[in-house]
Formats: sequence, C-alpha cells, structure tokens
Amino acid sequence: MSKLSNVYISYHDFDNTSSKLEGAGWVSRFLSFLEMAYEQSIGEKLNVLRKVDYTNDYKLREIVDVVLVVVSPEYLQSKQYERDLHSFADNQDSENYQKKRIIKIVKYPYEGIEVPHILKGSSSYNFYTRDAENKPKNIKDFFSSDSDAYFWMNLLDLCFDIYEISHRPIPALDPTRPLPSVFLAETGHDLSVDRNIIKREFHRIGVNVLPLGELSDDLEKLETEVEKCLDHCNLSIHLIGSLPGRKVKGSKLGIALEKNRIVTDLIERKKLNISRVLWIPKSTERASEELLLQINNIKRDPKYLFRTEIFNEPIEQFKGICIQKYKQAHIDSFKDNSLEKKDIGDSVYLIFNKEDEEEAVNIKLQLESSGLKVEVPEFSGELMDIRKRHIDRLRSFDHAIVICGNTDKEWVKMKVLDTVKAPGLGRLKPVKSRILACHHPEEASKQFQTEVQYQSLNIIDLADQKAHKQLLSLLQTNSGVL
Repeated sequence: MSKLSNVYISYHDFDNTSSKLEGAGWVSRFLSFLEMAYEQSIGEKLNVLRKVDYTNDYKLREIVDVVLVVVSPEYLQSKQYERDLHSFADNQDSENYQKKRIIKIVKYPYEGIEVPHILKGSSSYNFYTRDAENKPKNIKDFFSSDSDAYFWMNLLDLCFDIYEISHRPIPALDPTRPLPSVFLAETGHDLSVDRNIIKREFHRIGVNVLPLGELSDDLEKLETEVEKCLDHCNLSIHLIGSLPGRKVKGSKLGIALEKNRIVTDLIERKKLNISRVLWIPKSTERASEELLLQINNIKRDPKYLFRTEIFNEPIEQFKGICIQKYKQAHIDSFKDNSLEKKDIGDSVYLIFNKEDEEEAVNIKLQLESSGLKVEVPEFSGELMDIRKRHIDRLRSFDHAIVICGNTDKEWVKMKVLDTVKAPGLGRLKPVKSRILACHHPEEASKQFQTEVQYQSLNIIDLADQKAHKQLLSLLQTNSGVL
C-alpha cells in the first residue's frame, strides 16, 4: 500500500467565512477541490489535518509531510502563524520546512505587509485573479469563466508538488556534488501557470529546478540568493510577461526583470558558463508603456543578449526548447562540426526570409563567384532542427549578411540581434563583419543605432545599382576581426 500524504492546513477564520450566496467558506471549498483533484490526478487520497485535531505539537510535526498556509492580509496581520506554525518553527530542521515543506496558498496579495521568517523562501501558488485594470480580485466562483482555467491548472500543479514532497526525499544542494539543475526565474502573475508547466516538465525528467522556493524581496539579499542558485545551474530560464511581478525593495524593476538583470550581471562579472533563454510571448503587447520600454531594452541591449536566446513560440514549443537547451548544455564533448572542417576561405551566412528569397539568390551567386562560401537558412523540417542548424551557422560564420526587403521588420530585428549575440552561443572564432542589406538605409540606421555604434553593423542600400560591389568591398575591407 502506498504512503498516504498528510497535509496540515493553516488559515484565518476570515478566509473561511461562509455565506448564503457561496455556501461553505473559501478554504473549505478549496480543500474539497484539492482532495478531489489529488485523488483523480495522483490516484491516492489526501489526508488533511487541522490544528484542532492535534494537541501534541511533536506528534503533529512527525506525521505532517506538507504544510499549506492560506496567506492573505488578514492572516498575516492577525499573526495566526505564531499559533499554528510554532511547532514547525521550533523544529531544529525548520529551514527544511520553510523552503521545502511549506507551501503558500496566496488567496489575496499581501504586498507591504511583513512576512514572518518561517514563510520566507517557501514556494507559492497564487489563487486570485486580476481584472482588466490589473487589480487583484478574489476567486469566489472556482468555475467562473475568468478563473477556472487558471485555478485548475494551479491546483493540479499543487497536487504534483504535494506528492513529490511527500513521496520523494528532497536532496540538499551539496557544492561538492552539483546536481543537474536549471534556474527558473520567478515571473509575473500572468505567466505563473506557464512557469509551472516548464517546472513540471523538468521534474518529469528528473531535473532539479531552482530556486526551491520564493527568494527575498530585498535587492541585496536577492542578488546573493540568485548567485547561490546559479552555482548549481548551467541554464537560466526567464519568462517575461505583461505584469512585472512582485516588487523588489531597492529596485525600480519587478521581480521578473530584476532577476533577469541579476543573472546577466553575474554571468558577465563572474564569467559563468551558463546559457540563458528568454520567453517573451506576444501577450506582452498588453504591458504598460513603462514595462514595454524595459522589455524592448532587453531585446536590443547587447549586454542582455550575451549567451542568450529570445523566443516567442507557444509555451508547448518553448517547453521543448528549454529541455533541448538543458540537454545540449550537458554534452561536454559537443563540438561545432563546421569548425572541424578545413578552412577554405571566408564563409558568409546570408540570412533572409522566404519573401526575399529571389533577391537573396542573386546576392548568393555574386558572392560565390567571388570565391566565398555562402550558407543560407532552411525553411523546411522540424522547428528544433531548423533552429539548431541556424545556431550552428551563427557559431561558424566569418561574415553575416541580413537581408531586409519585403520581410517583416520585427523578424529582421531579431535576426540582426542573433548575429550580435552569436559570440555567446559557443563560437570558437571571432566575427569579421555584420551587414544589413536593405531598401531603406536611413530608417534602418535609426532602428539599429546601438548595433551600428557598438557592434560595427554596416548598412548598405539594396536599391543602389552598385549594391553588390559595395557588399564585396565591405567583406574585403573587413577581412580583419571586429
């Protein structure tokens, strides 16, 4: 017979007030759905314990696997935790409970209210929504159209967390025996379900996900805690959405962008061998003007692009990309096959979209007739295979040329930035030149001002009859190293 999961629940009476309209209180209804979801998804019953059921603190501490704390402003202000959780706080192994055994069920945000030590660092699930004006709102009806998907996905993730904590020992982080871990940064409320999807996928294949719980909201402490996590990781994953996440004391950024900044600085300052992937979905367009400016800065600033790839694919595709990146990071013997070939002269990676193929073919023929080896992108096959070959070419080119004819300008921007961040993708030789060939050079010069100034991006006018000669002249002139 399998082990029964014992869950201890702590909450304030205010959060379980019954009413004629809703019937049973919020906590009682939440527990009913949790028990039902746990049995259906895990195949076992969940044993829920309350303080009133046990007067012996030591007995309670010995049998409890997971502590669920329904957190709300009322709960924290009443200091209910002092009465309910003192048996766990007194435990000599209390740090283990705080970061691995205690799970916060956030019924309503509590920003500005001091959080007790025992709840700091524990993992957290948000069970509230936000309205059209981004104001927090209680979930009263678990089946309402604005909350059911979010509520049930979070509930299922919580079930799996309870099972894993109850049935599998949580290993300590031993610096002498580093675990295969990934750093999955905290995100805003809008992408928390997506973050859980990625977290669950890594757990499914036996990979540790850090941090184990919530990190500090104090900037100085947060930087230290992130650095400790990165000591055990080779991949850092960041989900940037339309909400900034919880506030960080001492920073103007929300938690999602602040962690992105900290990881970027640590990789550069400490020369960490860590790759980064950023997911910035299309829904980010709904972000505030200030947040959009900060996100656009991430997309354009070279310092944020070092060892970094940015994606906007659907979450299921991005999940697969993250797993692939993790596996690639563990192949120590990986070598770029293109670099093992004999040097037959400068190579050019001619980057273009399908709409500009005809113009690109003419340029390719001109370059090849001059003795250059020209690589071009592929447009058929599996997405991950196409992406891998694109990265292989970014690792090996001498000169990169991006063509902007009839193609969407955002696509062109991403490809130009791909050439900028190429040194962070494992290149073993320096870049000789980057060239943008377009029909509106003045407009492009404004759009890529940073790249022109700091990354030696050259711009030529495709409408000019002498464009091909100018292109060859640039390649010859830039035969040195950038």
